[in-house]
Amino acid sequence: QETGAEQISRAIQQLDGVIQSNATASEEMASTSEELSAQAEQMQQAIGFFLLEQLEYQQKRALPEGSEPTSRNECF
Repeated sequence: QETGAEQISRAIQQLDGVIQSNATASEEMASTSEELSAQAEQMQQAIGFFLLEQLEYQQKRALPEGSEPTSRNECF
């Protein structure tokens, strides 16, 4: 049978392995989170572009013919 010291030593080694595994998983999750955040920002920019295009289209349709704004800033 193992002595108490041997059992403690083995338990500490197991804990060390679990801690290292958790640290690795945590780093991977942080990296994935950063990538997802960057992708979400890109998606928001893309959606913003389409929303702006839709807004401009709707505003042009609402104007009487021949009175289109001369610059994008006049739409707002």
